[in-house]
Amino acid sequence: MPLTRQTRVLLDTMAIVEAHRVACWNGLTGYFSAETVEECVVESATGNENSRCPIPVDLDTLRTRVTVHPVSDEMLAALRLAAKGVFLDAGEEHLLAFTAASSDVYVICSADGACMRVAKALGILDRLVSLETVAEKVGHRGLPLRVNFTEKWHAACCERISLVDFLSPQDGVNRPS
Repeated sequence: MPLTRQTRVLLDTMAIVEAHRVACWNGLTGYFSAETVEECVVESATGNENSRCPIPVDLDTLRTRVTVHPVSDEMLAALRLAAKGVFLDAGEEHLLAFTAASSDVYVICSADGACMRVAKALGILDRLVSLETVAEKVGHRGLPLRVNFTEKWHAACCERISLVDFLSPQDGVNRPS
């Protein structure tokens, strides 16, 4: 899917935090139709609290720059059935539940291997993009991104997930990355 100004980009918590860390947040949210779910906003309030240097995210500004979607219990239940036992962090779970329940077309910016495995099970792995890809689209090149936000990592993870599924389609989604 080509990335254009009209592309609706769903961002998970860590993509939001990393975009703030490398200072490409304003570019991303100014160019794309940036969106997320309520759980990712809540998680973003802590930045990256487990890090030695947490990244602050201003929630008032976040809410003005992105569309925030609610997620129902029914959406979560449907996703949990489709996830086939793969554990997801709450933010990624809510993001995928919203996407799976929506008839709209989104690309999803997530650097989480479990999220990618569940996206494969949902048939939407091809709609995941790296933060590096969306940042480069808006002119931010050569950013000091953490490795799992790069296109190289993203492509390798997608290939590995597709290969595992090809080799063992009945249980490939449950394999660890």
